[in-house]
This record gives sequence, C-alpha cells and structure tokens, in this order.
Amino acid sequence: MTLPAIVSRVHSFLRLKDGAGSITTLLSILVLLLAFAGVAEIVSSAYAADKYRRAAWSAAYHLALSPAIWGNTHLERALACRVIKAELELSAAFDCGSTWTFEVYTGVSPMNLLNGTSPDAAETHTSMVVVEIGWDTPPWSWLSEDSEDNVVRSRVARGIARGEPLE
Repeated sequence: MTLPAIVSRVHSFLRLKDGAGSITTLLSILVLLLAFAGVAEIVSSAYAADKYRRAAWSAAYHLALSPAIWGNTHLERALACRVIKAELELSAAFDCGSTWTFEVYTGVSPMNLLNGTSPDAAETHTSMVVVEIGWDTPPWSWLSEDSEDNVVRSRVARGIARGEPLE
C-alpha cells in the first residue's frame, strides 16, 4: 500500500459514518470492560471473605468440640491453624501466624461477645470459642505506588461456636 492510500483510508475512517460508528463501538466496549472489571473485583473480594469466614468458623467449631485443650494457647492455635489449612487447602508447611493476624479466644461468654472477646472464667457452661483471621488484600496494581488510593486493605473473618460444657 502506498502512503496516499493509507492516508485516504484513515481520512475516510475518521470522517465517514463508518468511522464514527467504530469509535462509538470501541468506547462502548471500553465502558463495558471497566464495568465488568469492577464487578469481577467485587465478586472476587466477596468470595475470598466468604472462604476465610468459613475457615474461621470451622476452626472455632473444632475448638468448641475440644474443651480439654482450652487454656493451652499453643494447642489452641495449632488445632485452629490445622483446621484452617485443611479448609483453605493450604500446604502443611504453611504458617498461619506469619501470614495473617490470627487470634483464638476460648472461654468467651455470650455477654462478653457484646463488649469484646475477653474470656470469663466463671461462665463455663455457656463458653464460646472465637477465631479471627486477619489478612491484607493487595492494593490496585494499576495505581502508582505513592497514590493515596493505593493502600493495602485489611480484612477480618470471624468464626464463633458454642463450646461444650467443661463439667
């Protein structure tokens, strides 16, 4: 193709109705792609939050069925981490405490859940177990690193289960 032929085609594309239709179609597709990207981000975030919430609940449930280890922080965290790894299908070498903020509270009464998660030694028949997993979601990769909108978002999943009586 010669240069005048290329210039002629570009000119006809930009000036004629076909060119305007193509540009409008291109802009419409870009808007749809941006909308789809937003929906995909929302769905991905909701899926991750639900996955972590189910893992936290599963760990709390397993701890609630094991009141004999309550008070031994090392055993509580080990059992909760093992259950979470199984629920999230993570490798056996994965370390829960180094990747996430990971808290286990046993012996929590329902009244204390309203005020926080401090254990109550007097309430043994209504004790509950709370497992919290805190994780950070990565910032947007397409924003500049020094942008104020490009911050790491912290999330928390909480699982609560009623414990078995200790007596």
